[in-house]
Amino acid sequence: VILDNLVHQDGGVLMNNPTAIALHEARQLWPKNHLQCIISVGNGRVMSKVDPEPEPYSWTSSVDAIIDSATETETTHYCISDLLPTNMYFRLNPYTSQVYPLDTNKPDLIEKMRRDAKLYIRRNREKIDAAV
Repeated sequence: VILDNLVHQDGGVLMNNPTAIALHEARQLWPKNHLQCIISVGNGRVMSKVDPEPEPYSWTSSVDAIIDSATETETTHYCISDLLPTNMYFRLNPYTSQVYPLDTNKPDLIEKMRRDAKLYIRRNREKIDAAV
C-alpha cells in the first residue's frame, strides 16, 4: 500500500515472528533499561504430517516450500530462547486441530479455535502462570 509516497507492507513479509526485531528495537530505544519479560504470542500451528510417499518434485511443491519457509515462526523462537534466560522469555503458540484463516468469521471455526485455545491453556498453565 502506498500512502503519502511511502510504501507500507505487512510486517509478516519480513518476519512472521517479530520477537528478535522487538528485542533489538527495545535495546536501541532504552539502552540503559534491563529487559524484564518478553511474551511472544503466535497464531497457532498445526502438527506437520510426514507423507510416506511424497510427490515427485514440482513447481507447486517448490512454491509451497517457499511459502512455508517465509511464514515459519519457530526458528526465531528457538534463537531467542537460547539467548535469553528462561524466566524472561515466554512463547505462547498453541498447536491447533487445523489451519485457520486469519480473517475467519465462521462461528463453527471460531468455536474450534476456542476449544484449541482452552486445551492449550489447560496443558500450559504453569508456563502461563510463570509469564504473568
